[in-house]
Amino acid sequence: MIQQPEPSYVTVDSAKVMQITAVDVRSTASITIPGTAGPLVTIRPDGRLEYGPGYKPDEAASLFWDAVRRWAPSPMEKQFGRPLTERINAELARGEAALTAVQRITALHAPVQHMGQVWCGECSVRRSTGPKSEEWVAFIPHPCPTIDVLDSTETTS
Repeated sequence: MIQQPEPSYVTVDSAKVMQITAVDVRSTASITIPGTAGPLVTIRPDGRLEYGPGYKPDEAASLFWDAVRRWAPSPMEKQFGRPLTERINAELARGEAALTAVQRITALHAPVQHMGQVWCGECSVRRSTGPKSEEWVAFIPHPCPTIDVLDSTETTS
């Protein structure tokens, strides 16, 4: 029979919990990180690592930590709970999508030099006057009203 040490207690996040101590563990189980062409890495109970044919350190590490995250809650989830964390993450994703949209709009309304002035290349109106030429009909200065609205800190209703 394996001799078990006496449990010791530590304080984590103001809660007293039992400290887990590794003892003489005899197991034949191993941890395998699967890849598309077989196992990427196999971790043996004695600590040996066996690398598979498609081993890529970054891919194996990424897959390992993704698996850990699925089993262990994030610090934010531990503090706020799963529903609030999911709402926060959804809001962050919406914010990132909005930022991407603003960046696309800003790139679309780029400044254009014409006749010694800076115009909005998207808002200014041009018409084709031939197969290789165009005529500017209306000039909208840059920054245009669209860019002004994006740069504005005022809230609109």
